[in-house]
Amino acid sequence: MKLGTRLRSLREIRGLTLLEVERRSGVAQPNLSRIESGGSDPRWSTIERILDALQCDVSALSSAAAPSSVVPLAAVEQDARKGLETLASLGRRGSDPQARLRRKATLGEDVRDESRILADVSA
Repeated sequence: MKLGTRLRSLREIRGLTLLEVERRSGVAQPNLSRIESGGSDPRWSTIERILDALQCDVSALSSAAAPSSVVPLAAVEQDARKGLETLASLGRRGSDPQARLRRKATLGEDVRDESRILADVSA
């Protein structure tokens, strides 16, 4: 998996927007978008700032990294609860992760890692 794709996957797993990562890392949102899409070759210092914002270490960039080494399940559950509470306060509801993955797959995106993680969490 390419660097940008892996960073986007890590960000999405954590439920963060590009704006939230910008605020945490100091890396401008357009730059983050270019990095994630593979349109930019970032400096190592930029990658470190992004990883810090995602609360990951460099091992999380390995496509062989186990999901549990990327995100602790308790942290995912806590973030999910917070997200659902925020949505409810805005009069909205949560999305269907399976439907989101089907939509991404239809667009030709590689959803293998996310599908595996979702299956692990659902089990």
